[in-house]
Amino acid sequence: MLQHLILALLASAVVAVVPGYFWAASLCGGGLASRLTFSIGVSITLVPAIALIPARFFGFGVTLPAAIFSVLFVLASGLAVYLKSGAAKDPQEPIASPPAPFGPLALILVLALLGLVLVVLFEIIPEEQAMVPLLILALFTGSAYLMEGGNATPVEPSAVPPESRWRFLRGLVLPVVLALVLARGYLGPALHDWPYLRGTDQFNHGVMANEMLSSGAYESYLVYPPGFHTVIACISRLSGLRPLEIFPVLAPAFLILPCLAVYALANRLWGWGYAVTAAAFAGLLLNSTYSNFAEARYPNFVSAEFLMVLAVAALAGLYAAPSIRTGLAFALLGSSVVLVHPVGSLYMALLLALVSVLLLPYLLLYQRRLGITLLLSLALLGGISVLYAWDTYDLGRLLNGLISGKGQGAGGAAVSQAIGTQEPLPLAHLTQSLSHPVLWLGAIGAVMLLAGRSGRGLPAALSRVTLLLWGGILFVGSRTAMSGFPERFERDLGVPLALFAALAGVTALRSLRRRQSLAAWARPVTVVATAAVAVALALAVGVQGERNLRSAAEATPQALMTPDLAAAGEWLRKHNDGGSIVAPAYIDRIPVRAVLAMGGYTELQTYRVVRIRLARSLPPTGAQPLWDGRWLLHHPDGERTHNIIEKYDIRYIVLHKPDQTIDWRAFVEKKDLYRVVYENEKEIIVAPRDSS
Repeated sequence: MLQHLILALLASAVVAVVPGYFWAASLCGGGLASRLTFSIGVSITLVPAIALIPARFFGFGVTLPAAIFSVLFVLASGLAVYLKSGAAKDPQEPIASPPAPFGPLALILVLALLGLVLVVLFEIIPEEQAMVPLLILALFTGSAYLMEGGNATPVEPSAVPPESRWRFLRGLVLPVVLALVLARGYLGPALHDWPYLRGTDQFNHGVMANEMLSSGAYESYLVYPPGFHTVIACISRLSGLRPLEIFPVLAPAFLILPCLAVYALANRLWGWGYAVTAAAFAGLLLNSTYSNFAEARYPNFVSAEFLMVLAVAALAGLYAAPSIRTGLAFALLGSSVVLVHPVGSLYMALLLALVSVLLLPYLLLYQRRLGITLLLSLALLGGISVLYAWDTYDLGRLLNGLISGKGQGAGGAAVSQAIGTQEPLPLAHLTQSLSHPVLWLGAIGAVMLLAGRSGRGLPAALSRVTLLLWGGILFVGSRTAMSGFPERFERDLGVPLALFAALAGVTALRSLRRRQSLAAWARPVTVVATAAVAVALALAVGVQGERNLRSAAEATPQALMTPDLAAAGEWLRKHNDGGSIVAPAYIDRIPVRAVLAMGGYTELQTYRVVRIRLARSLPPTGAQPLWDGRWLLHHPDGERTHNIIEKYDIRYIVLHKPDQTIDWRAFVEKKDLYRVVYENEKEIIVAPRDSS
């Protein structure tokens, strides 16, 4: 494990961190942590975009020379831009002033809310009984904050720089938070999973990364953008590891991506204290970010919870200082989401549509320079996005179908399959997707943003509106089946809520600064209430964080892999000389794509009957190959079976002996039609005698 970890980390640093550093320094600026964060964003955008050019045009796949050239090209071009234009000017102060501190009544209500959260966390009362009181307390707290002057113009913080020793200690906080987040990711795999990793979606990504290595495309497998899998292919070439060997050692590190992203955004908006708190909330308290790792939704980390957050940060930077630099940074990072994940692309499209409708007309009329810069940036972002999406979503056929009324292409079919087919989860499920501290403090922070004043003029107000639009889109999408992905909207709502929760939590702790402007009777109340809130907040964060770390260190109840199936997959990989294979939809709760990924195949996929009839997330080839695969597994002989074997060039059929729904003996007994090529205690592989 250690050798694989070192190789994967070194290769990922070369591919996904270093190349974009000079681009980030030229376009985004900020401190070291922010520059490195934006460097990751630029790297995982430009490196795969360059590597895809020869892979798509020549069909070679992602070769070692292509991977090296892509890395060097991005690094060299960024260095040239940096030498020509210099580093971006670091902002001297955050875009928005910190909100006005809480008054005595709001502090008391925050204390009551945190106390009830602790009662739930310690399981003194059932969670169901506390939901309504917690919601009422959150709404009353926001109302009390506004009533006591929270919507007044915030007081500017002192411009006196911190002493050097405090600056040194502050520099240690973020690394400690990231170390705890990495521990949350690596404890379970190191103690229980190795050499396999929790999360069955990794096999989907393994298949697609393998296809990027071999042919540079996977149109017949899934409608899915190639950015993430091209990055994995480049890391695979440089490290010498196969994708399924990379994920167990590298995927747990993906957990730090949302932390870094919200740190960069909050630091740009409100400053260091809010930024490091948001990073801790996103990495240690959110359940949704960990569930994306535990279920192997790796591109979701990169798109919705990393690149989109950086795009919002770049947009806030454009509001504050409209220029070619900030406009290019926003266009580059905003369009990058389209290269990585379809649902993240939906989030970005909805957000930019609302920004264009609600904010852009005003800016063009009254803030001409900012309006024109934003308009040109949106146009560039849209153009790049179309280039990224053209092949993936078959935009040519989609546009032709919209004009002619005939056909909709692979992208249109995928959208129509998803809309309305997944019901939203109950509203109370938010506490499971997120966590109690993040949910309720986030609700208070949202109220603060909704009715409060940001200070520092128009850029702060525009940033505040953009944050609210972002969170609102995810919340509304989680409440309706018409979004197509309400469960994903709910999970990804956690990232903006972590940001809002940090805003509320840190603002409450800063309430001592307001005591001098209060009446004499209110000053001691404010001091005592703030101290109590600090203790309660520390307890809530500590209890939730400890629970999450302990849960992550336990063995996962989900199926990982069985030794017998792994051995069969290794045999398939060694004997893969083309063609297709067929296997049951699930083997010991492990999906068929695990067999495909381990063997290096893309077809035939097999789904359960109910999923085929639901017609959601079908491969671009449609439902017929899925029905054909099921037919072959249940009918070893017959004219249709022979036609299927010939049509799809079936080389091997993988059968699971304990499976009561498929009779593996029926294949073995037909010695004139099949021969046994591999067998262990649970798995058996047969080959049609008339196959190549």
